[in-house]
Amino acid sequence: MDQPALNAEHWQLITELLQSEARQLPTEIHHAGLAATKQRLRHRRDLVNELLTLLGAEPTAAEL
Repeated sequence: MDQPALNAEHWQLITELLQSEARQLPTEIHHAGLAATKQRLRHRRDLVNELLTLLGAEPTAAEL
């Protein structure tokens, strides 16, 4: 599959969406009842932070 060509505005929106997700994940992790769910959410948080780093944005510091 070919990668889509994204302009600066697209990348800015993607960064903002990832930052929003990064801010919400610590609360989701905290409120998750099952250990497996917490682990899945922590993995998602790590992936989001990796993407933010790749995009040159500051990853979140929350490590729950």
